[in-house]
Amino acid sequence: MESPPPSKGRGCFFYGCIISLVLLLVGGLTAFFGARYAIRKLIATYTDAAPTALPPADISAAEIAHAQQRWTGFFEAVKTDQRLPPLVLSAADLNALIAGTGANGLSNKLRVRIEGNRVTGQMCLPLPRGPARGRYLNGEVSLQVEWKDGSLAVRPESVTVRGRPLPPWLMGKLREQNLARDLMNNLDAANTLQNLEAVSVTNDAVVIRPKEP
Repeated sequence: MESPPPSKGRGCFFYGCIISLVLLLVGGLTAFFGARYAIRKLIATYTDAAPTALPPADISAAEIAHAQQRWTGFFEAVKTDQRLPPLVLSAADLNALIAGTGANGLSNKLRVRIEGNRVTGQMCLPLPRGPARGRYLNGEVSLQVEWKDGSLAVRPESVTVRGRPLPPWLMGKLREQNLARDLMNNLDAANTLQNLEAVSVTNDAVVIRPKEP
């Protein structure tokens, strides 16, 4: 597999969204694993000393560049109120964008799949603080993507580690969190979102539909 090209115009809107999502998820789980009761048991049950190797991305440098160009070009055009067709992103497209973040980004930490109207992912996330610092959350996450009145919400539906779902009380708290919150609080990103008609997950793809000019 070819090495990814140097970072160039990758589209901070996408990376802001996915990085905010991952950081908020890690932050919530870090707080959970930092709780004082039953710490050792929780850490032993839900974390590992090393990251689990994710499936090979098998994405070429040309595919990464193409995905980045489509993403960046779409949102640059949205800002100019051009008449555009929807941007349709398959799981392969999303994984190419993730791969474009490089070794220091998310490329070795996350793989996504799209099954019908659900986005799922395999992750190996380092836990940065508390008693679980230096350990990893290796598992599966299922995400719900909602769009309403110009606002994007991304919420975890389920997190499974070693075949075990996280405790219901914790998942209840995580489901209350909008993982796109920081993105919505960012003025530039929020203004860009106002130029979109809808964001949906359907037929194994993420579909981003711009407003009619």
